[in-house]
Amino acid sequence: MIEKVVQQAEQLKIAAVKLKRAALNITAENMMLLEEVCEMLKSFQEATTTLSGAKYPTASLIVPTVVGIHRALEKLETKSESALKVKDCLLSQISTRLSSLESVRCQPSSIHGLKLFNNVQK
Repeated sequence: MIEKVVQQAEQLKIAAVKLKRAALNITAENMMLLEEVCEMLKSFQEATTTLSGAKYPTASLIVPTVVGIHRALEKLETKSESALKVKDCLLSQISTRLSSLESVRCQPSSIHGLKLFNNVQK
């Protein structure tokens, strides 16, 4: 939604004037912040799309995707202090909430093992 506001800011201002409504009061500074936040959130949007695949297994993509988001955010340069705060908050939350994923060790499912064993017995 933020992306649409950024893309259509001028059209929204024109529509507000034509409809005799209060114009959107988005300052240049706020617009720059919205643009930077959109750029930060693109990695999350791509990750959501990738990890929502119904026709292919996605569990093995979680750790590389989280690492990719983290690296993309680290490389992203910000122009404003507010954008830097948003970036730091996102990086902090990724580290706090998802850093444990790298230590997860997957074990073969016992159900899968039973199915395999039963197929061998027949």
